[in-house]
Amino acid sequence: MSAGSGSGSAGAAGTATSALCLLLSLTAVAVCLLLGAKTAELQGRLAALEERGAAGHGPLLDALQPRVEQLFREIKEFEVWTKATFGYKNERVKNLTGL
Repeated sequence: MSAGSGSGSAGAAGTATSALCLLLSLTAVAVCLLLGAKTAELQGRLAALEERGAAGHGPLLDALQPRVEQLFREIKEFEVWTKATFGYKNERVKNLTGL
């Protein structure tokens, strides 16, 4: 009888572990989708800024340049992490960063 109760406990632990793994996987997918949406938004905003600033570089573009470069570095770091973690490349990030 004690073997049966131990088996139930092991089954519950396995179920809890599986649920935790599923939750973490879904969270990772949600973060990837959110980051993809944010990347697309930033790309659109950057394109709009480039169109407005096409006549010449102004103080606004000069002020934004360090932040834009930082964002590109973060996107490249995320690309490396995504490729190492999930084994694929996000084409949108590839097109944006030129990797």
